[in-house]
Amino acid sequence: MYHSHPTASHRGQNSITLYKHTVAVTANNDILHYNLGALLSKEDKIDEAIKHWREAVRIRPEQHTIHKNLAILLSRQGDIDGAIEHYRHVLELRPRDEAARKALGNFLARLDAAEKLFNRGNALAERGVFDEAITCYTESLQLRPRYAPAHNNLGNALYLQGQFEQAFAHYTKAVQYDPNLIDAHYNMAILLAKQNKPHEAIKKYRKVLEIDPNHTGARQALEALTESTANKR
Repeated sequence: MYHSHPTASHRGQNSITLYKHTVAVTANNDILHYNLGALLSKEDKIDEAIKHWREAVRIRPEQHTIHKNLAILLSRQGDIDGAIEHYRHVLELRPRDEAARKALGNFLARLDAAEKLFNRGNALAERGVFDEAITCYTESLQLRPRYAPAHNNLGNALYLQGQFEQAFAHYTKAVQYDPNLIDAHYNMAILLAKQNKPHEAIKKYRKVLEIDPNHTGARQALEALTESTANKR
């Protein structure tokens, strides 16, 4: 049975352990995954809850309640794009769900505002106005926390201001939220090389080439860094 809000008849770690065991030995049971997700949500284990609700909705994509609860949890995690996706599914299944329609409208407006701030940050960065660009990127990420390009570009602006640790932190978030964002991997490699961490930089250049074997900059930098490292032995 599904509920409109994350609820469960059993609580506590023992119930979670029991459900995990049952899920492990039972294939394609959406209700088990949903109930386990509800328990995990109650325990504030949000990432795990999302994982099981994703599996529940994979098994039964027509179940609007799972989509709605996923949207709620994803928005709590700052995954605005994911929340929008699932609210759209809710409205496909239940067009008269006014709460979902209102939530979707709010998130779309938030997305639009974040995009405008991101674009303004890009324009300011191109003009070399990095302090204001940083402010715009930061405000954009407050609205859309998992937007990988904004993390990458904020990292660039911080790098050019000499704030290397903060830059690396945002590059790291960029590749966390989008593992295939090649610019962020490349920027991390450049920064690692600048910080005299050649072995870590080499790994990152290799990651860039794994994503794009034709990336000339990464290939040339990798060859030069590999040769330089070998000469120091």
